[in-house]
Amino acid sequence: MIAALHGPPLILLYQREPPEKVRATMAGVFLFGCIMALGSLWLAGLLGWEDLGRGLALLPGVAGGYVAGRALGGRMSPRAVRHAMLALSGAAGLALLVKSL
Repeated sequence: MIAALHGPPLILLYQREPPEKVRATMAGVFLFGCIMALGSLWLAGLLGWEDLGRGLALLPGVAGGYVAGRALGGRMSPRAVRHAMLALSGAAGLALLVKSL
């Protein structure tokens, strides 16, 4: 199941905005989207203890991303941030295509 497919289209929409605005917008959208997806899965009875364990296993990566974002926040040019966002968005789209085959 894929619950966060809204990232790549939002990256394309916000690609010319300042990095600070993109970061804040994406964080809010992903937080709201994840809460809605988890709530929906829980209400449907599709969220179990095994899923919780898998989610907790991802927390070190989330923490690492947060620390890296804080450290690199003002050091990358807006152009470099834009290229990184588009590369990540393209990689996510490609991964989705490969997974669907």
